[in-house]
Amino acid sequence: AAARRLDEEHQHAVFAGIEGYVKAEGSFPAGAAGASLLPADTRLSWQATLLPYYGHLDWHGELSFARSWNDPINARVTRRPLDLMVNPALGPGVTKAGFPLTHYVGVAGLGDDAGELDANDDRAGIFGFRSRLGTAQIPDGASNTVALAGVSQKLGPWGRGGDATVRGFSQRPYVNGPDGFGSGQPDGMLVAMADGSVRFLPKDFDSAVLEQLVTISGGGRPEAVASVPDKPIVPRPPPRPPDEPAAKRKPPPKQPQVDLTERLGERVASIELPPTTLAELVDLLSQISTVPIALDRHALEAAGVEPDVRVTLSLTDATITDILDEALRPYDLKYVEVGGQLVVTAPPDSERPLEQTQLHVADLAASAEDAEQLARLIETFVVPSAWQRAGGAGSIEVADRTLALEQTAAVAGETADFLDKLRLCRERPVARREGRRLSLATRGTRAAEKLAKPVTATFAEPTRLKDIAAHLQKTVGIEIVFDGLGLAEAGASPAVTAKFAANEEPLGEALDHLLEPLGLGYRVLSGPKTEITSDRKIAEDLELEFYPASSLLAGDGHDADSLAARIRKEVSPESWSVDGGPSVLTIDGPSSYLIVLAPQPVQIELERWLTAQPKAKRSK
Repeated sequence: AAARRLDEEHQHAVFAGIEGYVKAEGSFPAGAAGASLLPADTRLSWQATLLPYYGHLDWHGELSFARSWNDPINARVTRRPLDLMVNPALGPGVTKAGFPLTHYVGVAGLGDDAGELDANDDRAGIFGFRSRLGTAQIPDGASNTVALAGVSQKLGPWGRGGDATVRGFSQRPYVNGPDGFGSGQPDGMLVAMADGSVRFLPKDFDSAVLEQLVTISGGGRPEAVASVPDKPIVPRPPPRPPDEPAAKRKPPPKQPQVDLTERLGERVASIELPPTTLAELVDLLSQISTVPIALDRHALEAAGVEPDVRVTLSLTDATITDILDEALRPYDLKYVEVGGQLVVTAPPDSERPLEQTQLHVADLAASAEDAEQLARLIETFVVPSAWQRAGGAGSIEVADRTLALEQTAAVAGETADFLDKLRLCRERPVARREGRRLSLATRGTRAAEKLAKPVTATFAEPTRLKDIAAHLQKTVGIEIVFDGLGLAEAGASPAVTAKFAANEEPLGEALDHLLEPLGLGYRVLSGPKTEITSDRKIAEDLELEFYPASSLLAGDGHDADSLAARIRKEVSPESWSVDGGPSVLTIDGPSSYLIVLAPQPVQIELERWLTAQPKAKRSK
């Protein structure tokens, strides 16, 4: 009885947060946050969306909703226990990868696919991945519709979208049955209705009636549900989030809003394209439709697709989406809507098949124990979110001195590159692979000469950012590209306008002066290329670099542990994983190379720090 009472108190408090969101936004939260066309189980959950209503505004500010729920940036938050989501009768728990579990899920309706249904479907419930409802949109009434339920089986992390936090009723019996619904009470379970009341359903509750209650148009009546206890728990009001500080910078100019459905549905009488690059096609379709369309270059690169791949089209009476679908199909690409724009991207890792790959590492590992350490190094530095240790799907098995990977082709390729760079560090032979340029030089080093070149330009009238970038690119000779996803997150596009003037100013400084008022920035890609994106992505996206450190380790009592500790103390102290940040570093013993996974600003600061250090004298 005590456990049931505590569970009821928790359900009241969880729903109080939902109610606060409904009052502020006019609708229930989406079942999963982020780009709506990406799989729900790769996105952050509605519980992550509601963190400010649960007294964690600071946690919410640390999340990047354009990233996967277990991305290293988001994992800093999603690995934290969220006590409110723990049923006291069941106690806290974590996944094998260490992510805290939730015992409460939003009710999606009837069926395994309920979360994907449109709101007007007869089987749809309150929570959906593609729909958001207001209380006035519930035909059967909020008091007659189950919004929140407890789960005791098939548990998932509170930070993950999909069935971890939104679930449909699919198999009878529903109470303490195969779907996993339950409150840890053998005689029944608690549910919260859409009006905020919490009710107890006995174990033998009529399944047909429950099927009506979990749908928004089911016609169920509350008389069929057991009443609340004589002394109901009074819900605690959600903590008021502290006032956010005023922005120091003017927000970027808002992009004109367009009706995406209408514009993308417009028909083109005929389109005949000779071999045209994907980037050129996207630009053409953006001009025709007036809908900003951009490339997610990082996702394309991970999928092995370059923006200059050739596309040939011959279509008649086709919509813009027909043309896009036809062009992207050969490369297994897709497009998602982000902030009123379309972004061409690759399917996430969760949609890509896992493949078996064997990598021989006898030249890097003298023993099976060394091979095990190498496997852990890979899981730490190569797409950390893609491995089971971090909640992903991929795995590494060690057999003698061979690594057996079960991983997507893209991540397996990055793993092979990581091992080859390690071979370069250790002065081991590296097999040549066609079309691959392998170097230990950092991105900053490769682009330093171009970024130092002086530029002169005057754009006295508002000019498209794309046109200004084209002028700078022609002047300096370094390719300047746009990160479509990053710009969309910042509410900008290559079509945003700006005034700009520079007189014999280094390109790097000129780009800073151009982009800062727009809330944008630039970073260096391999090639080298310069990419214009959002400040947030620059500050959060992790990059892998290798730095020689033998001169710092030679003599004077320096060792690997003390050097690593000193770096973490003197270079962006808040960024490192030991202090709750996303960045990690280690020193490879055989080569004395520093291996660092960190955002580019941290990498630049670290490279400057290393350059400024006096070189230790080698002991004789």
